[in-house]
Amino acid sequence: MPPDPTTTSVRSAGLSSSSSALARAESPSACEPTSDPWSTFHITPTSPLRALYSTVRQSCAGCGKGRKVFCPKCGVALGHDPPRVALPVKVVVYRDPREVEAKSTSAHAKILAPAHVEVKVENLVKPDPSVPSSLTEYTHPERVLLLFPSDDALPLSEVPDLSKFDKLIVLDGTWKQGRAMATALAHLPFQHVSIQTRTTLFWRYQPFGEHHLSTIEATYWFFRDHFAALHPGQAYDGRYDDLLFYFKLQWELIQEFYKTNREKTFTTRKLDAEAYIRY
Repeated sequence: MPPDPTTTSVRSAGLSSSSSALARAESPSACEPTSDPWSTFHITPTSPLRALYSTVRQSCAGCGKGRKVFCPKCGVALGHDPPRVALPVKVVVYRDPREVEAKSTSAHAKILAPAHVEVKVENLVKPDPSVPSSLTEYTHPERVLLLFPSDDALPLSEVPDLSKFDKLIVLDGTWKQGRAMATALAHLPFQHVSIQTRTTLFWRYQPFGEHHLSTIEATYWFFRDHFAALHPGQAYDGRYDDLLFYFKLQWELIQEFYKTNREKTFTTRKLDAEAYIRY
């Protein structure tokens, strides 16, 4: 089975139904099966992490579970010092409680930008009345952006006074779960925003097409659009590219597994399955 940065299993790597893409979201050359989709990014080399796969799993100090590379539950790196990314706004990711943590990419953001990202596992749709809601923490909802392609969502380039917003909410779950979470937040005056159309490199299959992104992809491209909106005409310098550090590692491992094991067949349930593995 293709290795996964946390559990080394296909199922944990996310090769099952559903998608955590929650934005209208074409990375360069992403659709060309023989091209390198990472050639235009400035991502810290992932090769040093390969040695971690030949060692025993490490016990996470937070939860005690044996993991490789990182713990998705606690959002901490194991056996290495990951690159760090500084973000211009704070990010709060709400993960649906039914979304399996090892399949989600939201932990990537928490590990790589720990000073700026928080992941909350909270039932926004059917909240437990005995559990205090974190929604009361937003004392200035007029300064909060919600990344979701609702009918009234604006591209970042069209958001008035974009620089005043200091917090971003990202919804992490299946498309159905994401819509339900967005509906549950509809009573709050958050500014809904969308990102430009881009092609996913995610390995999990979902029925909505190649422009539905994983959570970490959507978060990354949000910051690319945010940079472009606040710095028109200025060349992007790669400052956020390491948000895709673990995502790139996982993509590479899956590619290598199927290239090495030609008798294995990549899931045919993925819409772009025939072109996904770049032989």
